[in-house]
Amino acid sequence: MSKSSAAKLSMRPMCSRPNEGRKIDFGYEDVNYNDKEKYVKDVFHKVANNYDLMNDVTSLGIHRVWKNYFVKQIGPIRKRQVEDKESESGTKMEPMKVIDVAGGTGDISFGIYEEAKRQRQYSVNAEVDITISDINPSMLGVGKDRARDKGYDGFTWLEANAESIPSLASDSFDLYTIAFGIRNVTDRDKALREAHRVLRKGGRFM
Repeated sequence: MSKSSAAKLSMRPMCSRPNEGRKIDFGYEDVNYNDKEKYVKDVFHKVANNYDLMNDVTSLGIHRVWKNYFVKQIGPIRKRQVEDKESESGTKMEPMKVIDVAGGTGDISFGIYEEAKRQRQYSVNAEVDITISDINPSMLGVGKDRARDKGYDGFTWLEANAESIPSLASDSFDLYTIAFGIRNVTDRDKALREAHRVLRKGGRFM
């Protein structure tokens, strides 16, 4: 290698970021791929306290109709039988486990909570265990406040990126929901692979 070639190589950045220069959608514009996560965090940090009102205004309230329809599509909420080495029968019953990713201020999770409550009127097995995950702590904070105001309890709140949630065990959830949040994920293929990892065999992605 000539000295001039070596000099040119030495001038190149040694730690250039993957996907540098690649564009990806963010709302109605394209932004640098590596910057989207930062934009998402910044925007939702700013709008967290008014997020639900903003959705009401921009959708004329239709988002609430859609979310109610979404929850109804889940169908029966039932406990499931799982292995338990400490039990004489070798099995035990546990609540239906749900992970609501990009759960934000909790609308979908609260709807599932209420639906389980409604179904318990005619089925004692209508029990659900819900984890609400979001990349933005401000959105989670609003969700926690809303849950407290509504008298809801029993939720698990998790700050995490949909693309990688190592704190969640593989094959551990019966239902994975992400709803509107999928549009804000940078690497959607990676997020889908993570959804597949945490879902049990026969689990549902919505």
